[in-house]
Amino acid sequence: MKRLIFPVLILAATVLPISYVSAVDFPNPLNVGSFEALLEAVMNFIFWVGITLAPLMLIVAGLMYVTSAGSPTGVTKAKNLMLWTLVGLAVLIAAKGLVSVIRSILGF
Repeated sequence: MKRLIFPVLILAATVLPISYVSAVDFPNPLNVGSFEALLEAVMNFIFWVGITLAPLMLIVAGLMYVTSAGSPTGVTKAKNLMLWTLVGLAVLIAAKGLVSVIRSILGF
């Protein structure tokens, strides 16, 4: 009897929500109608997340640098974090600019 309780609970936890979801009509949360619009929404989301995280990562790297107390490994970690944060930010901005340039050339 104890061996049957867990599989029945798992079955109930997976089947009941699926049957409920299939009965309900959900609206489109992204409000996109095409694949191109979906790609645009995903690219904008990634861009703004990166733009938001880059200054925070620079602040963290600065705090790591200040609190390293001259430790060579701590200073190296902080410098590497600063470097790769700036490289990632540059790639993010260049990618967004490149997409805009290509769109304007192709006339989209």
